[in-house]
This record gives sequence, C-alpha cells and structure tokens, in this order.
Amino acid sequence: MACGSPEVRQHQLDQYRAGYLRFNPATSPSDLANIIKDMESLMERKLKMFPDEKRQIVSAKVIKVGNDFRIEVASATSPLPSG
Repeated sequence: MACGSPEVRQHQLDQYRAGYLRFNPATSPSDLANIIKDMESLMERKLKMFPDEKRQIVSAKVIKVGNDFRIEVASATSPLPSG
C-alpha cells in the first residue's frame, strides 16, 4: 500500500477496511480503528525508512531452519496507477 500516491494509498486503505469487515464482521468499531491506525503507522514508517523503495511484497513465509527462523520474501515492481 505504501508504494502508491497518497490518493492511491487512501483508496487501498479504504478497500482494506471494507475487506477486513467483510471477513471479520464481528470486529468492533474501536478495534477496526486501531487496526487502521496500525496500518497507517506501518505505511508511514516504510515511507520514512525506505522512501525510494517501490518493490511490493507479493509473498512471504517464515521457515524454521534448525533452531532459527528465516523469512523468505518474494517481491515485484510494477507501474502503479497515479490516481
């Protein structure tokens, strides 16, 4: 979500909110507000820490290797809509 323009980010966040409620209809308004706040915080941190990074994570999994864990991530770059 953080890779798009502010307008695209807002649209995607609105879609996320609607989808979250569709799959979790018992979510309280205050819980949903906290979830959205967390998403906004994550996007702000990404933009602050990696402002020029435009790759998007398309898949990720945690794999146990011995006593340790490894995260495998697949990313992609693609043109993003401007609005």
